[in-house]
Amino acid sequence: MLFRSALAVCIGSQFRGHLEGVGGNSIQTHRIVCANGQCLAQRGLDASVAIGDNCHGAPVGFFELEGLGEAKFIVGIDDKLNASRVQCCPIRRELNLGGGVRNVADTNQYLHVEPFYFVIRATKCHKNRAEVLIFADPNSYKAMRQIQFREAVAEAMSEEMRHDQNVILMGEEVAEYNGAYKASKGMLDEFGPKRVLDTPIAELGFAGIAVGAAMNGLRPIVEFMTFNFSMVAIDQIINNAAKMRQMSGGQFNIPIVFRGPTASAGQLAATHSQAFESWYANCPGLKVVVPSNPYDMKGLLKAAIRDEDPVIVMESEQMYGDKGEVPEEEYTIPLGVADIKRAGTDVTVVSFGKIIKVALQAAEELAEEGISLEVIDLRTVRPIDYDTVIESVKKTNRLVCLEEAWPLGSISTEITYMVQKRAFDYLDAPVIRLTTADTPAAYAPTLLEAFLPNKEQLIQAVKQVLYRD
Repeated sequence: MLFRSALAVCIGSQFRGHLEGVGGNSIQTHRIVCANGQCLAQRGLDASVAIGDNCHGAPVGFFELEGLGEAKFIVGIDDKLNASRVQCCPIRRELNLGGGVRNVADTNQYLHVEPFYFVIRATKCHKNRAEVLIFADPNSYKAMRQIQFREAVAEAMSEEMRHDQNVILMGEEVAEYNGAYKASKGMLDEFGPKRVLDTPIAELGFAGIAVGAAMNGLRPIVEFMTFNFSMVAIDQIINNAAKMRQMSGGQFNIPIVFRGPTASAGQLAATHSQAFESWYANCPGLKVVVPSNPYDMKGLLKAAIRDEDPVIVMESEQMYGDKGEVPEEEYTIPLGVADIKRAGTDVTVVSFGKIIKVALQAAEELAEEGISLEVIDLRTVRPIDYDTVIESVKKTNRLVCLEEAWPLGSISTEITYMVQKRAFDYLDAPVIRLTTADTPAAYAPTLLEAFLPNKEQLIQAVKQVLYRD
């Protein structure tokens, strides 16, 4: 089996070209994938953990692997290229060398990578250099599971409740009914009615109870049947949960997760089809997370539950049945780190949440025309991983923002501002944003279709920034 591997030149350190294949695999240098350690650090890696002289500048990089079949690897870094002393984090991944693209954002987890990018992290370096060993490990493979989005939610909450008895779940129908979307199935049986609580239809009331519980040492998870109903509770979320740490002079942390579905879920009309991500992102003291697949959902929700500040986790009714690969092992994904769902060279597309599917569909179709999209999933809209976006725009020189929300005051608007501020000279075309229509969502299916951004509009926008329309 032949693999071609690329080394990344990073800030303060350079990966050497000495790569060893173990088990009969030959590995040779291919091309540089990323020349900026800073952009790598934004993908869930601690780029400053290296030990040694002059090594604190991110000895971190991507491998690009090309080949046929499947291989299992441990990637490690050693200061003397001694396989017996290799310092693996350990980072173990299954590499399926024959599909799309996914950047790995976390460490110490098994992950299915559809090729060709593979993240490594240095734990040791020697005199301003880090050298890489990559070798096959037949014992490193563990199968990934296909689970539903709702199962990822339930697993994340259940695992954290097993770890910490102070974690509780409350909301409408979360207990006896197993959740309106069956996202808390089995949790009442396992944890009992003192930790899984059905609440009245009174969002303001139980949001306030959660804030008080958090001030007294508990870590509540509050489920809204939809974030449209969180408008009833927004006084408690904004005026108490988000501000209590500052108003108390740091005496109170508010470790709360407010979670539930967001945006359109089909023909639910105006009051049940709203996206409030930018509303909550506007408020200091809150973090706002919008996962787009089961893997991200589980890792981000676990990180949110462990966070010491209030976190808004917005899901989608239309995604609860979606399936995706999730490791057996526990893992977290750091908040505030974007993910490049598909690498490309011609146009950067920034999105988040379920509408990321539209971006990936458009990318597939445009690839047949020779147009390469880089699709960035923000995953967290407060804080926003601006660095990943900026580095991508510096490469592609073009940007399209795709968002399922109203245009005024949108996340797309914020991204556009930051790109013009930090990467104006790299832009070869004006930024285009695609949002919902500037009107309440309609019930009629034809009007709802016209309300939402779609694949055809995105393809047109991409061709427009490429001056091919």
